[in-house]
Amino acid sequence: MRSRSLAINTIERKVFWILIIFVVGLVSLYFYLVGASVVNALILEEIEQDIARINSRIGSLESSYIARSTTINEEYALSLGFKRTHNKTFVTRTSALTRSLTLNQ
Repeated sequence: MRSRSLAINTIERKVFWILIIFVVGLVSLYFYLVGASVVNALILEEIEQDIARINSRIGSLESSYIARSTTINEEYALSLGFKRTHNKTFVTRTSALTRSLTLNQ
């Protein structure tokens, strides 16, 4: 009887320690996942700030482009030394898949 009682206590102890290790593992996994989600939220916030800053920069560049595009005309090009051409040659790509260029005159 006494040996059977010790065997039950030994099994209960093993089950108890297995459950303790399992709970500690789950708690550790929980804290890891919470920490990872906080880090990801901070990274997402930084990325959103970068996107806002880049969009602002794009907007200022677009307005600068629009302001300057009205000042560029044929007279301005001629004053910079550009000359009119009578024999125009255009370069085109035969298709998007090929890497060769063709001359169209």
